[in-house]
Amino acid sequence: MNIFELNPSMDVSIEQFSGISGHLRYNIESKIYTINNFYRYPEKVVNYINSRKSTLHKKEEDEFHNITNNSHFFDDRRLKEDNSDVKIVYDFLYDLTGCRPAPCGLRSTYEGKVVTNKNKFLHKKYNDYENNYWYPHDDPGINAIVYLNEETTAGTNIYAPQLIYPAFRGDVEHSSPWKPKHLWPLAKTITARYNTMVIFDGHKFYHGMAVNDELWFKKYRLNQIYFLESKEGT
Repeated sequence: MNIFELNPSMDVSIEQFSGISGHLRYNIESKIYTINNFYRYPEKVVNYINSRKSTLHKKEEDEFHNITNNSHFFDDRRLKEDNSDVKIVYDFLYDLTGCRPAPCGLRSTYEGKVVTNKNKFLHKKYNDYENNYWYPHDDPGINAIVYLNEETTAGTNIYAPQLIYPAFRGDVEHSSPWKPKHLWPLAKTITARYNTMVIFDGHKFYHGMAVNDELWFKKYRLNQIYFLESKEGT
């Protein structure tokens, strides 16, 4: 049995997205795919992920820079392990978008890898979500995120393209992950729904975890990521 089997009753919708959202910024066109009821056995996927050992994200980088925020003010973890069962998902994504699995290291790709995000906030004063956004960043290519919490809530923020980005956008992630909202015009917040995949261009658009309330102070936010190479027109 492959727990990553896709749901034959999934529903796919496509939005043509520019990222303008009323802000005076230059225009970048891209597609956002939303796929409801993505996995056939989402509860088995969640159980599988929770049974694996996730490690502190960017632990080596934090140790090199003597940063101790992760596990003190917040708990930011990743799972990345080999599992050929997810190849059926990458095959589906290629058929849908025309995009191949992104490179992972020098001689491999993400095609046979399970990758997850697992986040929880531990300190209310430090994690000032009312005045800041969590670490706006870009990625090398296309992101396909499967939201795996049962709650329907804010999932991922996408920020309006800017001619000049804030100078600190390349900071070491865990040194000061919260960035002032007034410096990052919000173009769209993707809603996180259980067992829904959302695909967007993580290279064209800066983005980050959406935190609008104290839900993730009480429990872990959990999602799974598939990384794809960019392709014109995606």
